[in-house]
Amino acid sequence: MVFAPAIAIDRGTYGNALISRFPIRSVRTIPIQTTQKERLPGGRYEDRVLLIAEIDTDGTPLTAMVCHFGLNGIEADKATETVLNEVKKITSPLLFMGDLNLTPDDRRIQTLAATLNDTAQRSDESLLSFPADNPERKIDYIFTNDCFKTLRVEVPNVGNSDHRPIRAEIEL
Repeated sequence: MVFAPAIAIDRGTYGNALISRFPIRSVRTIPIQTTQKERLPGGRYEDRVLLIAEIDTDGTPLTAMVCHFGLNGIEADKATETVLNEVKKITSPLLFMGDLNLTPDDRRIQTLAATLNDTAQRSDESLLSFPADNPERKIDYIFTNDCFKTLRVEVPNVGNSDHRPIRAEIEL
């Protein structure tokens, strides 16, 4: 397991985590921050990070990226740009996942989907994940590069969070 803190809160830190059954060989944390000049008055902003982990899957390297996009447009723009800049550097099989706080029709999701494969495209279901008690929106994603084949994807009816999880069965 690895954790990439983004901000300090009262009793600890808030950020992104990744759990893997395979050994995690290295971890990088890329800050995604908006400057005071970029922020609109009255908006709620939180610094975010992109967690990038290199994982050894029985001798095959895999890169896993995890991010939680902010709610403001400038935060989502910067996060999308950061993810795409890092994706360009990756030559290994790649997974990118997270709570992106954006619906599939958002231009930033469409920009990501022009470079990566949204596993949800393999499903006939809408894969709504938020809010967990009565999902109305798809804002959680698992993307892959072309090294993977998506076999199945689902959103289980599990209410341990404010979101339902998205689960994809993929083949390398």
